[in-house]
Amino acid sequence: MSRPAPHHLPIAAAVILICCVLAACGGPRGAAPSPAASGAAAPGAGTSWRLIELGGEPVPEALQATIAFPDGGRVAGRAGCNAFTGVARFEGGRLAIDALATTRRACDPPAMAFEQRYLAALAAARGLRRDGAWLAIDTATGGVPLRFRAQP
Repeated sequence: MSRPAPHHLPIAAAVILICCVLAACGGPRGAAPSPAASGAAAPGAGTSWRLIELGGEPVPEALQATIAFPDGGRVAGRAGCNAFTGVARFEGGRLAIDALATTRRACDPPAMAFEQRYLAALAAARGLRRDGAWLAIDTATGGVPLRFRAQP
């Protein structure tokens, strides 16, 4: 039996690794879908929202903090400095945001501090209410909800 040439081994290892990654992306077979995956849409789905208040304080226009709920139980937006994405689950008026990931751009310290507060508030999300062109996200910490306005 002939052995593969040594220069083919890295290629074979890369092909095996890619196959394993693609198989893992398929998710578990037979798993029950999450509420978002089963078609439950956020009250604000299909709209991009600009953060107007965080902790009862107005958000400076220059920070451009946004949120959107694209199809498939996802959440995405801008956190003032970096873009973010994550998983959003909706059930009744309840909201949970998990697995937040951001780009890694460095900004000035005040923008980075704001971004950390915004992302922490999103991770603590527990409720979502829409009233026309306004959206409010309640958090587990209570207090003033995050307030958003629909973007044109």
